[in-house]
Amino acid sequence: MSIGYSKQTGGGLSRQKKMGRASNLSQDIFPYCLTILHTFDSGMPIRSIGISLSNTSQLVIEIVL
Repeated sequence: MSIGYSKQTGGGLSRQKKMGRASNLSQDIFPYCLTILHTFDSGMPIRSIGISLSNTSQLVIEIVL
């Protein structure tokens, strides 16, 4: 997961968290994203959030935020 801030507030960060098992369900993936956001967010205005997944299950992945 990456979080981008404006250049005036210092750029951004990129962090990752491994899930215990492969999943393609947004309800399984979303809590991991929230954990990262709440742990590393600096309170600055967020410009962008990017989520990248690998080693997921065979089905199509759809994440609705």
